[in-house]
Amino acid sequence: MSLIGLCLHMMKLARPFVLQNWVLYLLLTIPISCHQNETEPFQIQVLGDEHRWFVTYPGPDQLLGTQDDLHGMQDIHIPTNRQIVILLDSSDYIYTLKVPGLDLNQLLVPEIDFRLEFESQSAGQFEIDGGQMCGLPRFEQLDGKMIVQDWKAFKQHMAELRANPPNERPVNHTGT
Repeated sequence: MSLIGLCLHMMKLARPFVLQNWVLYLLLTIPISCHQNETEPFQIQVLGDEHRWFVTYPGPDQLLGTQDDLHGMQDIHIPTNRQIVILLDSSDYIYTLKVPGLDLNQLLVPEIDFRLEFESQSAGQFEIDGGQMCGLPRFEQLDGKMIVQDWKAFKQHMAELRANPPNERPVNHTGT
């Protein structure tokens, strides 16, 4: 039974008790994102576009591909002690995304879905060594950091992205 279903059931049982109804009302008005389901993998998307990384995080609804998504560039922030799924995509070239400190390495290819799955163990900053396989000189914009941080610091970063989204957006990508 979902949290909302449970609360509605409790409200039916507690109708005679005004105070209990008030408490249940408060529980129902707490945003669902505060009840982060830590058993589900935390998903983000990384898009390679014009020799840069564009990162999409789920917004308050905790779903990717919706209007409340949050966007960042170059650095990838993830919470600690979670199963992480990074959905990888490219809009123009074949890219490599490597995080040697976490033993992560994967390709990003246009129109082919790739993903990185791992568990974020402890906080820290790890270098991203990105590259493109198109014969052009190496672009420094593909370098960055994977920042693994506790949930409080991660939520603070998401609030900063919400308040100050990056000015640049992917040039070639037609999705959200």
